[in-house]
Amino acid sequence: MAVDFIMLRIAIYGSECTGKTTLAQYLADHYATLWVPEYSRDYAEYKPLLDISDVMPIIRGQIAHEEEAVRVARKRGLPLVICDTIPLSSIAYSLYYNHAVPEEAKVLSKRPYDLYLLTDTDVPWQADGIRGQNVDRTAMHQLFCQQLLENQLPYTLLTGTQAERFTMATQMIDRQLQNKAHDSY
Repeated sequence: MAVDFIMLRIAIYGSECTGKTTLAQYLADHYATLWVPEYSRDYAEYKPLLDISDVMPIIRGQIAHEEEAVRVARKRGLPLVICDTIPLSSIAYSLYYNHAVPEEAKVLSKRPYDLYLLTDTDVPWQADGIRGQNVDRTAMHQLFCQQLLENQLPYTLLTGTQAERFTMATQMIDRQLQNKAHDSY
């Protein structure tokens, strides 16, 4: 019996400057796979002052880049794609900054991922040249958690140093890969 190709979508999710990009790069290197950069970083380079009108273009851009990475990964036979943030992040940011969310954003943010890795705020905030302020990361983190809970999405909270987070993440991803392989038989 032929087995369908298994591809995992791994979501790295969390407020700004919590190590998502570094972790995504490390995981992509470790698993020799593709990672999808955070689209809003590129978008913000061209339009530094974002408002609610930017939510949908950011979500659509993130989805387009993710779908392209999945297409390429499938073509190459790669087992997973690492997503450095997901459309649901735009919901949390829109709630924080705009106190509102476009209805279409709510629909598009309901994309399924096989694993949600939530990065904690227990690392120092560092200016990255894109984000110009140290937002209330505790409040942002609570919004990110709230979005996961409201959407009934199970997640793993990654805490500690980058090395500790990497270890936790690889353990969870390896478990998901084993479960998917087992489920396919």
